[in-house]
Amino acid sequence: MRNENQRTSSLFYQKVQMEQIGVAGHSQGSTGVINAHTNYKSGSLIKTVVSIALPDLKYCDPKDVYDTARITVPFLIMGGEHEIF
Repeated sequence: MRNENQRTSSLFYQKVQMEQIGVAGHSQGSTGVINAHTNYKSGSLIKTVVSIALPDLKYCDPKDVYDTARITVPFLIMGGEHEIF
């Protein structure tokens, strides 16, 4: 997205506010956004992490294991349960 924000022919040219990036993910995507923030140098660009239905670590493949203690920005976790009565 950073490259697209700088490329004049891009649909995203000068539309991405690089200092205000938030990421959100559901289930496995949840582990992905956490790891994007905590495991990569460019993760420091992420200013907010939103996690929806974060899976328990016991269900994660080794490459998807996350560590929420390493999150250094505002972090919202959403989860729930639906029962049919």
